[in-house]
Amino acid sequence: MSKAKTTKRKPRSSTVHLEVASMSIDGGEPIKFGDKTPDMINSPPHYTAGKFESIEVIEDQGHGRGFCYGNALKYLHRAPHKGTERADLLKAIWYVERLVAQLDGG
Repeated sequence: MSKAKTTKRKPRSSTVHLEVASMSIDGGEPIKFGDKTPDMINSPPHYTAGKFESIEVIEDQGHGRGFCYGNALKYLHRAPHKGTERADLLKAIWYVERLVAQLDGG
């Protein structure tokens, strides 16, 4: 397996930050983020916990476009049903913008 490039996600020019002081997984105890409010759209903490982001490995293996199309569709499809419609629409936009950047050679 070839090594994926270590790069951070580049924020969009119209980056949207969600105000999250804490969050809960499966209704458990809330996870506190201290004074730093995480950017749950462009760089969620659970995406940057390891050495590489999953999307970097997937793109390195040549599957990035399909992954982005699939995730954009997933977020659009479920947006009105979860109670997090705005966040899901912003996530879909993030994947579509990544596709456009790939087409532009980025």
